[in-house]
Amino acid sequence: AGLALCGTYPPGVGAEFYRDAAATANRHGIPVLLDAWRDILPTLTAGVTWLKINREELSALTGNADPVVGMRQLLARYPIRYLAVTAGGGAAYWSDGRDFYRLSWPRLEGIVNPIGAGDTCSAVTFAEYLRHGDPPAAFAAGLAAASASCLTETAADYQPDRAVALRQTITIELITP
Repeated sequence: AGLALCGTYPPGVGAEFYRDAAATANRHGIPVLLDAWRDILPTLTAGVTWLKINREELSALTGNADPVVGMRQLLARYPIRYLAVTAGGGAAYWSDGRDFYRLSWPRLEGIVNPIGAGDTCSAVTFAEYLRHGDPPAAFAAGLAAASASCLTETAADYQPDRAVALRQTITIELITP
């Protein structure tokens, strides 16, 4: 079981909603994935298992364009167990605060609809993590599913066999010891 907190708050709902949900889940030992960036500092203070954001959001949160430096800042400041940073078709980054990895793959040809790729990445990453417990591999699976979803007309929909094939093209490179 896990709790995924995703997206911008609906009208009338404040930052305390995600904060309180994360705090409750933490008290019960339930992993929390947060895929949001606006007004999330109270939630980060409560602690999350996963924070999945993109490079622009990381830069907005930290004021730093360098992904590794920005990631170090967030991981030092808040109780985030795993930080996953995407960049559309560009290299993605993952860290547990000790090790930093760059995940990359060949340029994707035939993109039809990128809408929902970020949500797909979060959903598959978290499901794989909850199922298998290998965070970098779970993130790679999420990135592959997100890429596969860009090849369909329907947002956030993908062919699982296509995601499996794309996963084989993703390299996971340790960039800092």
